[in-house]
Amino acid sequence: MSALTTSRIARSAAVVAMAGGAVAGAVSLSAAAPAAAAHTLKFTTVQIPDEQLGYYDVAANKEISGGKTVGYDTTDCKITIETHLAKCVIAASRAEGTFRGKVTLNLDSGAGSGTITGGTRAFKGATGTVTAKAVSNTKTLVTITYHS
Repeated sequence: MSALTTSRIARSAAVVAMAGGAVAGAVSLSAAAPAAAAHTLKFTTVQIPDEQLGYYDVAANKEISGGKTVGYDTTDCKITIETHLAKCVIAASRAEGTFRGKVTLNLDSGAGSGTITGGTRAFKGATGTVTAKAVSNTKTLVTITYHS
């Protein structure tokens, strides 16, 4: 696997993880029935270290928004050479709590998408979607839309 492919995996995984880490929950209640408000978060992940072990890529990333570090995440991706896809499990930590998610990344395009599958404290019960797009070997743009 090329260094570019490895970087795309780490970058995209970081983005997804950061996106999940960007989850800041708020629940709104309507008079008729409880409804969770939708929230959209956008940020950039910046890869810290990255280690490829066979068909697995493990990385750590900083989550950046407005020029400030807002969280950190780790990604654990299994790479399928035949399809050029990486299936990743992500975990992100922020001051408000942690979150979990799953993302599939296209190693050729650097694009990925997936789901937020839960979290702790402020992110407890969070669900939603994540999209990611690598912009360099170490940076990924992430958008998360979630409900809590």
